[in-house]
Amino acid sequence: MKMLRHSWVAPVALGLALSAGWSAPRSAADENGKSVTLDLSAPTQIPGRVLHPGSYVLETAGGQSGWNVIRVYSGDKSSLVATLLAYPNPQIPSEGKKVLIYPRGGANGAVVMEGWFFDGDSQAEQWAYPKTEADRIGRANHLRIPTTGTADVYPSALPLAANSWSAPVDNAALSAANDDSAASMKRAATESAEAGELPKTASYRPLAGLLGLLALCAAFLLHRFAGSANTVGDEQ
Repeated sequence: MKMLRHSWVAPVALGLALSAGWSAPRSAADENGKSVTLDLSAPTQIPGRVLHPGSYVLETAGGQSGWNVIRVYSGDKSSLVATLLAYPNPQIPSEGKKVLIYPRGGANGAVVMEGWFFDGDSQAEQWAYPKTEADRIGRANHLRIPTTGTADVYPSALPLAANSWSAPVDNAALSAANDDSAASMKRAATESAEAGELPKTASYRPLAGLLGLLALCAAFLLHRFAGSANTVGDEQ
């Protein structure tokens, strides 16, 4: 009887332990997860693909090596579009924007999405583009952007986020190129101005010659006329 009275203790304890074990991770995930719905009005490039205009849900799915793992869903969350990496960058101000777009670098009418802000969050999330694409976007916008460091949008071996940036931008070379371009434009403008003035200066020479010839003819005619008048006078 003594064993029967206490036989319920072990199953109840096991049930409580399993319940606690399952509920703890779920609570942690709900507490740390972030989500935002983005409404895109134009074709928008993200790492590895171009999103068509429409609504999309972005959610965090953990973190690794300083990156946030981001899942992109369709607006109704019926399908998973992509799983990508983003760098949490507190240095980018929101300025009231939810979506961040690079000024340059788009192709085929698509804009290039730099990142976004989660609802109620002041820290920007920057997409990590594959290396070649990150270098191209970085050059076009004269800045360094996060990159996965490989040709993959989500490589199996993740680099440290803080050290994974696109190729350095040679601002000195860019400045020199701009100076050369400005000098070339100045030379072209000067040559164009000089070419425009030459015909104007040269056009007076034929006119002066013509006037001189007319003056000589007039003098000759006056001389002949005066000679003829004198001869008539002598005869009378």
